[in-house]
Amino acid sequence: MKLKLSILFFIPFFVFFTTKLKAQNPKFHNFYYRLYTVEHGLSTSSIFSLFQDKKGDLWIGTIGGGINIYNGVSFKNISKENGLVGKSVYSIIQDRKGTMWIGTDKGVSKIEGKKITNYTTEQGLPDNIVWKIFEDHTGKIWAGTGKGLAVFDKNKFETFITKSNLDNLYISTIFEDSDNNMWFGTKTQGAFKIKGKNITQYSTINKLSNNWVFNINQDNYKNIFIGTSIGLNIIKDSVISIPYSSSFTCSSKLLSGKFIFSTYSGRINTLIENNSNLNVLYDTPEYNYRTCIVDKEGSIWIGTETGLIQIPPSPFINWNNAQNLTYNNVYAISKGFNPFELWIGCIKGSAYYFREKNVDLRFYNYPSIKIIEKKLKDEKKITPKKLKEIIKKNINSSTVYSIVKDNKNRTWFGTISGISIFNAIDRSFIHITNDTIEKKYNCIINKKLQNKGINYLTKDVNGNIWCGTQSGVNVFSDTTIIDNNTELKKLDNIPIYHIFQDNRRNIWFSTQQGLFYYNGKILTHLIQNKTFEEGQINSVIQDNKNNYWIATKEGVYFYNLKEVEKIDKSKGLISDNIYSLTTDKTSNYIFIGTNQGLDKLNLNTFYSSKKIEIRHYGKYEGFLGLDCNRNANYKDSIGRIWFGTVDGITMYNPELDKINTVKPITYITNILYNFQEFDWSQYSSGTDTITGLPIDLVLPYNINHITFQYSANSLTAPEKVRYKYMMQGVDDNWSPPMPKNEFDFPTLSPGKYTFKIKACNNDGLWNEVPTTFSFEISPPWYLTWYAIVSFVIIILILIFIYIKYREASLRRDKFRLEKTVKERTIEVVKQKEIVEQKNKDITDSINYAKNIQEAVLPTKEEITKHFPESFLLYKPRDIVSGDFYWISYRNNKTYFAIADCTGHGVPGAFMSMLGIAFLDEIIGIYDSISANNMLNQLRENVILSLRQTGKEGEAKDGMDISLIIFDNEKQEIEFAGANNPI
Repeated sequence: MKLKLSILFFIPFFVFFTTKLKAQNPKFHNFYYRLYTVEHGLSTSSIFSLFQDKKGDLWIGTIGGGINIYNGVSFKNISKENGLVGKSVYSIIQDRKGTMWIGTDKGVSKIEGKKITNYTTEQGLPDNIVWKIFEDHTGKIWAGTGKGLAVFDKNKFETFITKSNLDNLYISTIFEDSDNNMWFGTKTQGAFKIKGKNITQYSTINKLSNNWVFNINQDNYKNIFIGTSIGLNIIKDSVISIPYSSSFTCSSKLLSGKFIFSTYSGRINTLIENNSNLNVLYDTPEYNYRTCIVDKEGSIWIGTETGLIQIPPSPFINWNNAQNLTYNNVYAISKGFNPFELWIGCIKGSAYYFREKNVDLRFYNYPSIKIIEKKLKDEKKITPKKLKEIIKKNINSSTVYSIVKDNKNRTWFGTISGISIFNAIDRSFIHITNDTIEKKYNCIINKKLQNKGINYLTKDVNGNIWCGTQSGVNVFSDTTIIDNNTELKKLDNIPIYHIFQDNRRNIWFSTQQGLFYYNGKILTHLIQNKTFEEGQINSVIQDNKNNYWIATKEGVYFYNLKEVEKIDKSKGLISDNIYSLTTDKTSNYIFIGTNQGLDKLNLNTFYSSKKIEIRHYGKYEGFLGLDCNRNANYKDSIGRIWFGTVDGITMYNPELDKINTVKPITYITNILYNFQEFDWSQYSSGTDTITGLPIDLVLPYNINHITFQYSANSLTAPEKVRYKYMMQGVDDNWSPPMPKNEFDFPTLSPGKYTFKIKACNNDGLWNEVPTTFSFEISPPWYLTWYAIVSFVIIILILIFIYIKYREASLRRDKFRLEKTVKERTIEVVKQKEIVEQKNKDITDSINYAKNIQEAVLPTKEEITKHFPESFLLYKPRDIVSGDFYWISYRNNKTYFAIADCTGHGVPGAFMSMLGIAFLDEIIGIYDSISANNMLNQLRENVILSLRQTGKEGEAKDGMDISLIIFDNEKQEIEFAGANNPI
């Protein structure tokens, strides 16, 4: 019977699901979504149940693949091999204690951290196939099975008996309303409400659309929604049935409070205000929806047979060829005739009339005359009458660059072939060009038109239409061209891309050759910088402070008629190539269209603090077209902004543009050693059952290469999540923001550490309290305190021993030294006595020699005898001297000499004795001799006595001498000197 019930339930799913396996292609839809499959980490793409836990992890129940847990970074699988009771997961909840309850095809699994406890029929379940797990307001756990209800009590399940038709039924869903009434959906008998002891049944008998109930929910107005296999039902006072051809597989509440209802046919629906009908919110007919939830950040998650779909919250809706906009390259958007209607100009597709609310005929095409003509010619169906009708009802070109409405409610289309003007009264066109070839199409040929290539059209305050062409400007009054004055003719031959009239009624021209403005009299070419003077200007707008913003290929320029400030990629723009500018309805923001998406600049912060605050919108934010076209934007009457892109039109709804205020929850997912999984149990006191991380981790010094893996549950745009980490003990500063979700610490020193991690969501909101993990790395034994103390004691002991050894050694050395000194002293004393004796002997000898020398020197009396008025100064340096003086008297002449002999002391004294002797000898031999001859004779005697030959290296002993001969009679002095001039 179990097998039979299972087969009956899955027939409508498997028969259809297995035939519609398609890959994701967001371009098929007007909204952005992500599709996750086995390629992204899912164990299987067949998904039956979804749940988001308190941490923010998404639990995904699959058919045959167990559970997948998605944290925004990766998928973790819990399968039967890991302890799960079954392979197919039909229901997932988390109770108020944080325990996870899983309903499977083989029973119930209770997951507490890493501990899994299983319950089957042996533990009280009426059947092992469990379709729904539910916790009521009292904390009681209910299980809806293929054979009735069970309630968990005292660590086991007990069958819940009502004594009604509900018993033993196939229970598909369970719900508790705001009045604490319990609701049970069945497969064959509809829904049951238990209020106290009363049981009420809702089935086809009392107007329920079908008896197979998939889900039950309640809104804030106490309306009960019951989704069945055929239609949606609303129960309040009575049953209101909204028939539908597909099963309503699930319901969930948006953050706004509005409910969404998923259908098996691939649609997310909402109820219109009076709950009378459905509005399709999202449609992906290539997928079949089984379940859906709305996460904490507002993303819608949808479980399908071919993968997991995420639809992030987005302010954008896109339309392209998938919604019958045949040609996606949109260059112009303008106001239609009624609210929620627009004119759209395309390349190749000519013009479309867009009715936002008309699902069946949203785009009505006005093709090019020439395209229709060619088609009819090919089909041989063209006639003059038919051609005339075509000309009247269609546009003259397949490419429309600009659209504007005049004061007569006519719509002007600027094309590459001229201007087409649509009259809403008779729904006809007239065409203006300067090309005579177009005359056959009944065009008005006006040679005043500067160029038939029309880039831009705009209406001034007087109702005139200004026309920017590929080679200048024209101004239309009604359909007549006003002759350009001399000033405007200066723009001839210059491509004009945009024309704007400011609050001062000046007309601004954005051209290929710079920026101009015209005050009605003078055309001024701005030369504030090189870009204004000669660069390509794509657009100019004015904000509510009357300042100007200029779009260029180098970024956006702010201009207040005095100063120019450039804002480009370096200041936060996604691209420098700016194609369009527009302010929002509040004038608080400027929307900047680029070739890489849309940027929103906050004017309030710009003016208040000069801060450049930019928010980017790309594919992940729902702006699917990305590449904006030049000046293809329009602001409608309710403040929505429409953008033309290379991939259709995109509508921005400011009411849906909400900042993601949900702060991410960070947690550490794993700790690796040397980049590998590691069993930390031997170094910890246990394992945290919630996080799976070790408790009180203390590592040895050689296990110090640690890698932390972490994640943040911000699922809206995981690729935009950024992390900051801090490792206290290494650096007390936070790291710069980075997308990396792991960080490696290769060589941690012994010490205590605390790793901290925090993250920001896609809108830059950081969680305030970081996730932390503390651990310790022990030092090696030789760096422990007791080892260090032991080392110090040992070193002190060694120092003490060394000191004592040195002291003993010094004492020994001192003794030996003293002994040696004593011996040497005795020897020195003996030597000293010998030397002193010898010195005494020598000194005595020298002193005696002194007596001899003094004896041969003339006495003072002898000198004063001949020179009464004289004195004698003779101070030898040594005991005996090498200096001498000599005096002699002969023949009434006085001979006087002073000499300095070579050498000092004894050697000099010997020379002085020779000198005195030789002088005495000379004066004794010669009675009369001149002074010079006397010295010459002295020289010869010295050379002879010393045996001097004049050879090199021979001693040069001798004396320096001065000799005076005084003739007492004549009173004359004769002088001669050797090396002593007078």
